[in-house]
Amino acid sequence: MLRRRLAGILTGALVIALASPTAVAAQPVNTAAEPARFRYCTEYTNPPTGVVRLAGSDRYQTAIAVSQLRFAELQACEVFVASGRTFPDALTAAANSSFGPLLLIPGDSLPPSVRTEIQRLDPSAIVSFGGSAVITPSVKEQLANLVGGVLVMNNGANRFDTAKVASADNTPGRTTYIATGADYPDALAAVPLIRRTYGSFLLVSRTGIPSETQQALGWLRPSNIVIIGGSGSVSEGVAQSLRSFTTGSVTRIEGIDRYQTAVRISEQDPFTGGGGAVVIVSGRSFADALSASTLDIGPVLLVEPDSIPSVVRDRLQEMRPDTIFIVGGPASVSQGVEMDLEQYLR
Repeated sequence: MLRRRLAGILTGALVIALASPTAVAAQPVNTAAEPARFRYCTEYTNPPTGVVRLAGSDRYQTAIAVSQLRFAELQACEVFVASGRTFPDALTAAANSSFGPLLLIPGDSLPPSVRTEIQRLDPSAIVSFGGSAVITPSVKEQLANLVGGVLVMNNGANRFDTAKVASADNTPGRTTYIATGADYPDALAAVPLIRRTYGSFLLVSRTGIPSETQQALGWLRPSNIVIIGGSGSVSEGVAQSLRSFTTGSVTRIEGIDRYQTAVRISEQDPFTGGGGAVVIVSGRSFADALSASTLDIGPVLLVEPDSIPSVVRDRLQEMRPDTIFIVGGPASVSQGVEMDLEQYLR
């Protein structure tokens, strides 16, 4: 995967080299050898058990808490950065950040705590998602100055284009996951599945396939396509149109609401069996769900701030995890819910 990551960085994005003040269009390179500036990621050297809450004073601190769990002792290969104020580009970042933590920033500033976490991680590169309207040039320059390698910018003219640019990182012929670009819950719950299956991720509107997405599907040549969410999110007409982009199947993972959809995702092959870990997050907070989706330790299930939906209770009873991670503070997932979750531990 490391070689594929490098190929995507150098052909599907803009690169700012620290020796150069301007961004230039990248050129394809021979990836037979892995440059020294890229290294393999090591994480979860000693994951905890029980009910564990990961939270900070705000969404930016919560993302740091997740990063510090995943990479508690060793450096990250890359650090991925997205705006914590809007979900579309950050959603694409979550689905494409398998090689390191995803940190959130306001977009027009670089919080000192985020700067400190990047310095602790000492990444080979920083990968940003979104154009200048999402993350300002000044912030991108600050990010570039923090690394001895490059700042890789997945810049798109819109949310569909950013997802297209990021998809250049993926190997053709695998599963492509499709979600609406208008909302976040279904797609964020699917991020662990996308990452576990090394799939690609693209956005559509409810009733159409944007030209940017069509272009990406053309080069990805997916073996099959999986739509995340029901026809209220991605219409049956779009599902039918997607069939022309694959010789395999076009299927859906859906439920009657966001909570059941997350449960259906957790029932897919990478997550079958008991034990392991489950990540719990509020179905009402995109920022916490964004950080939760990148834990890379188990499926994400959604709860209400003060209650656990019955469909989620049933799934937890089936899974009996060793660890339940809650991402977000008590305002997102109450202490009552935290105590209630303990009964589902193995």
